[in-house]
Amino acid sequence: MIVPWKLFVNYFDSFYYAGSDDLTIFDESLNWAFLFYHEDEIYFGTNKNFTTLSESD
Repeated sequence: MIVPWKLFVNYFDSFYYAGSDDLTIFDESLNWAFLFYHEDEIYFGTNKNFTTLSESD
């Protein structure tokens, strides 16, 4: 299902039931995704490259 972001945010409780559902959301361009895991864990992923800062930065 593809829905606009604002619709998903406004009706999040209708899309996801914590404790029993897993939900994965991709944007239309497949640049990022959220995974809502039924044990109250949320994962975010992207295909963009990130540079990390070292401790000395």
